[in-house]
This record gives sequence, C-alpha cells and structure tokens, in this order.
Amino acid sequence: MGERVTGNTRLIEYGIMQEDRAIIRAHVAIGTGLVYIFSVGAAQDTLSRKPYREATAKQGQFITAKGKLVPPCDIADLVSIEIPAAWRTRALAYEKQDEGKKGQVAVEIMKHILKSGLLPSKFLTFVPQEITDEMLQVQGLDIIITATTKMQVKCDWRAGDKASGGTGNLYLQTHECNPYQKR
Repeated sequence: MGERVTGNTRLIEYGIMQEDRAIIRAHVAIGTGLVYIFSVGAAQDTLSRKPYREATAKQGQFITAKGKLVPPCDIADLVSIEIPAAWRTRALAYEKQDEGKKGQVAVEIMKHILKSGLLPSKFLTFVPQEITDEMLQVQGLDIIITATTKMQVKCDWRAGDKASGGTGNLYLQTHECNPYQKR
C-alpha cells in the first residue's frame, strides 16, 4: 500500500531558473564528502549557455522532479568544501532515509560549515551599520555588521567527482511536483 496522494502530481516549472529569493546554493554531497557552493546567477548563466542532459527523480509512482545534469566545473564561481569526516560519518547513516530527512541532514552540515567559518567570504553580503550613539561608541561599538546572504541547501547525495564515487554532475532542478505533501 503506497503513500496517500494529497498534493499536485503534475510537474511545474520550479527550481534554479525560477529562484528569486536565494542568492547562493549549497549542494551537499554526503556520498562524495563535498559541499558545492555557487551563486544562483552563475548557475542560471551556465544553464542558458548550453543544453545539458535532463534527468528525473521519482517518489513512489510519480516523477517528482526534473532537472539538468551539470558538471561542477561548468559553474563559474563554484567552490567545493570538504565535509569534515565526523559529520560525514554521522550523515552517511541517513542514506536510506526519505528526502525530507536527507534535506535536514544537509542543512545541519551547512550550518556546521557556516559556524566553522568555512564558507568563502565572496558568497557573503555584508551590511555595515555605523553607530552614532556616543555612549555606545565610548563602550567600543562603532559599527555593527550583518550578513544578508540567502542560501538554498540541497541534498545532492552523489554529486561531483566520479573518482570520489560521484555522478560527475550536480542536479539542478527545473521542475517539481509534491504528490505526498513532503517538505
């Protein structure tokens, strides 16, 4: 007996070419031990320059996503960061879990990378705010800096280098549906 269908079952355009909120993407490839980080704009430019092979993803009986297979080296500003061994070892236990659980693990890995200061500053947008209150200045506070970068995190389990066990590509989604109302 399958899962109950409660959502849409037809693919709609949704993905990297329709993004308007995320500035950067992180594709967490637990299977190959790397996180690929790149700007949405650079990925969109890459997809618009040449045709890439298309692939689908399924959940149960439904095709739930369609996307392009893009070699990481084709995206101009892409950087890869190695997932620290301890985090990867814990994450590998989730390989047989559903997409939602894998996505949560990918977000946790990315949070660790951010907290550890491993994200290159070229992906961060800093907004400095000068402090004009004299009392705060006397206490040593002259500027407050906030980062306003918005990121989308994808679990792309076997993305990347074939020598590391990967597919040789990143999966850049262009269409999706959500028949089982999963997040």
